[in-house]
Amino acid sequence: MTRTPRMFLTAATLLLAGAALLLSAACDRDSSEPPAPTATAAASVTASAEPTPDPTDEALAISLSRLAALTLAPADVPPGYEARASLPVARREAAVANVAIKPLATFLNLSDLEGAWVSFFVRTQPETSLSSRVFSFAKPESATRLVETIAALSVADYPAATAVERVQADDIGGTSQMMRFRVPGSRMLEYTWTQGRYAGQVVLRYAGDIESTEDVGLIVSLARIQAAKMQAAPP
Repeated sequence: MTRTPRMFLTAATLLLAGAALLLSAACDRDSSEPPAPTATAAASVTASAEPTPDPTDEALAISLSRLAALTLAPADVPPGYEARASLPVARREAAVANVAIKPLATFLNLSDLEGAWVSFFVRTQPETSLSSRVFSFAKPESATRLVETIAALSVADYPAATAVERVQADDIGGTSQMMRFRVPGSRMLEYTWTQGRYAGQVVLRYAGDIESTEDVGLIVSLARIQAAKMQAAPP
């Protein structure tokens, strides 16, 4: 299995990871020079610059590889999106990545999260990133707690945001919630739901402060595609 740098893309880190990948896409479009490798722009790392595989990383990838098939594939996403990464993440990484959102970081750090998998896509017109994630917990109650923790977030919990809003959307799975996060010059829609001990998540991040009227429906439709894949996962 070829390893690429790992990343965890949630409400906090997607603002950084999404921005980096969107910038990478812009560099690919506007310059003949290859973009400099970054921790999040996995697709920009050339074979010669590929980091030496770490045994711990390899073991994590193997243990969580069953989750890869539960996320969205390139054939599932709308035209114009390019696959950029498909990566595993450990529980500790999840908590550290969300250190700026204390309630979420605390929950993840103390949870029975076994690991997660994220597939990441970008498009250039308009500049947008799309991520598909699946979290595997030891107990269904923990997956529900993830959704409840995210649904309870406010601006006080997310200092980088200028607004945190709950969005009305069709229900999927046992518990679900769509959120809208606004930060200076950008915004994000994030839909999270539970299926037994698994939690699925689809996130759409905009490079600017824009949003199409069809995007809420698009995210729900993509979540339904992912939910169908998760339905076949072991209980």
